[in-house]
Parts: sequence; structure tokens; C-alpha cells
Amino acid sequence: MSYLRQAFRDLYEQDGLLVMGRGLGLRHVLVKFIRYYCDHIASSGGGTPSAGKRRLVFVINAKGEEDLLVDAVAADGVPPHLLPQVLTNEFTIKEREALYKDGGVFIVTSRILIVDLLNDVVDPGAVGGFLVHHAHRLEEASTEAFILRMYRARNRAGFVKGFSEDPEALVRGFGRAEKALRALHVARLYVWPRFRAEVAEALERVKPDLHEWLQDLTPGMAAVQQAVAVTMDVCLRELRRRAPALDVAELTVENGLFEAFDASLRRQLDPEWHRVRPETRQLVADLSTLRKLLDYLFRYDCVTFYGFLQAVRAASAAGGRGGGGSAPSMWLSMDAADRLFEQAKARVYRVVATDKAAQHGSGGGGGGGGSGGASSNGEPSM
Repeated sequence: MSYLRQAFRDLYEQDGLLVMGRGLGLRHVLVKFIRYYCDHIASSGGGTPSAGKRRLVFVINAKGEEDLLVDAVAADGVPPHLLPQVLTNEFTIKEREALYKDGGVFIVTSRILIVDLLNDVVDPGAVGGFLVHHAHRLEEASTEAFILRMYRARNRAGFVKGFSEDPEALVRGFGRAEKALRALHVARLYVWPRFRAEVAEALERVKPDLHEWLQDLTPGMAAVQQAVAVTMDVCLRELRRRAPALDVAELTVENGLFEAFDASLRRQLDPEWHRVRPETRQLVADLSTLRKLLDYLFRYDCVTFYGFLQAVRAASAAGGRGGGGSAPSMWLSMDAADRLFEQAKARVYRVVATDKAAQHGSGGGGGGGGSGGASSNGEPSM
């Protein structure tokens, strides 16, 4: 679309942070940049990758999306020998050093790259630039910000281009967008919301054919959802009692369903966080856990969800025994929590009655009468 070409052109001409609304094609723009630098590497080396020094470009902060990006670049026409390489801990330091010297586009985790920078495995002066995915997550103390600080200290000529499709994250707190720009060491902010004229015009030309399908919850899922909602309501009431300075209007179960609720709570408590009692801090953490449970109920299968619940209970028990200053999770002792675990387990296991006499066969003759031969075994219900 025309607005994507304009967004690419603006960011290419001058480094900055590109922020787009969700679903407007930010990944497409990032893929085009990766393809451009792959093609640019090919042409800058005299026609073949081995004909000269290749430019070194890093894609960082793309954890979990490495394969998606590589597949998208390949589908966009980049030949296999020029595709970006994903560097993991399976590569030794010597192997990574050799790859860096050859140049190319690399998708690498920040943990690996910071070690290579500190150990002089890669020379910041030889790096052509950085493409920073999910740039809204950068903070002054983040590893990515430290990498870019080291890079800019020894290389003022290379490029840094940030990408984000979470504009809400840049308006939470004070000066969040400015902090992200400072961490990236760029001065330009390119914002492409849905109501921008170019975007609205492009979307109006090709209207989607929308079909909405509503899937009812299973009885087990509905019971789990109800139990989590009850525990959230109790925790919110307790939090209102322990922290009367909080905005009561925001402390509702409906608001607690969204990720912004966690940030809102911390923002209100941050000025006096050092004076907040451990029990209140634990309530804030519990509300975050319960919100995740509601989200994972729809994202995870029943086995994974039950495993996560078990991990939460085990972590709470370990924290209580360790005495590290964290208070026990109050919600785990509620009746609603017992129903939650029971229903989650019932989605995985089914109790089946079996006949012992039938299991042992007819040769076992004498044993204890016919009335005592039933037993219950748990088996997966999938």
C-alpha cells in the first residue's frame, strides 16, 4: 500500500522510531528493510557475496519471531545464500566471530550480542546498523539500550531504526516516548495511526469482508473463568482496603482483564512503593497472575493451563518457605481457588470406575465378594 511505501521512505531517509497501529503492516515494513540490506549487501560486494566485504547489520529484540522474519524475507524473493542468519547459543564464539567478519544480516538475541561486544568478538565500528523490533520495550537500563549506547560511542555513522506497533505503551507513564527515542539514540518519531489520512484512504479502498464467529465456552472453561473472576474481585476489595490512596474507579474486574491495568497500578503505587507492605505488593503480583490466567484459559490447551496452575501453586509454596520477604498469595487459600484447581484438573483427567474382578480375570476366584470390586482410576480425558 502507498502508506507503507511512504513509511519505509521516511524511515530510510532519516533514522527514527516508526510506530504504527496494530494490523497496519509494521512487520511488512521491517521485512522490506531486511530485504533491502540483504540486496544492498549483494550489490555492494561486486555482484556476489564473496567478491568483497559485506555490510554487517543486526536485527535485535525479535525473540520468538526469528523464523517468521526469515520466512517472510525468503518469501519476498531474497535468495537462500543472502537470507539473514539467526544466531543462537548453539554457535561458538569462534563461529560467530567468523560470521561477523564475513558480514551479513543477523537476527541475534541481546544476551549473545552484548557478550560479543564486551569481549570484542564484534567491532562496533564495523557494524553498519541496527534494526530494533518492539522498540517500545527499550528502557535506559535494558540490555538493548546498553548495546546501542556502546555502538554509538564508537560508531556515529551507522544507522539505528526502531519499530513498534504498540502505541499505547508509549503513552504510559511520564515521557515514555522520549525515553524510547533516547534509548535508541534517534530524534525522529514517525507515527502512523489508523485515522491518518493516507492510512484511512488506503483502508477505505479495500474494505475487508468481515465474518465474526462466536465460540461458546465449554462448561469446564466457564467454571474456571467464574472462579478466577471471583478471586480477582476478592483481591481487588482487599487491595482497596490496604491501599486507600488508589483510584477506586479503576479497581474493577473489568479493568483487570487488560494488561494496562498492571501498569496503572504500578504507576499509582510507584511514588510510595518503598513504603508499601509486602502483603500489598503480593496482591498486585497476584492480580497480574490472575489476569494471565484468564488470558491463558483461551490461549493454552487444558494440559498446559493446568501445568501453569500447578507451577503457580509450587512457586507460592516455595516463596513462603524461603522467607525471602514475599508474602504468601492470599487467593490460593480461597474456596474459589479450590474450585479453580478442581475444574482445571477435571478438564485434563476423568475418574473412571473399573471392576477389579474383570481386571484379574476369572482365575482369581476367592477374594472378598462381589460388592467390593469397584475402584477409581484417573486417566487423561483428552
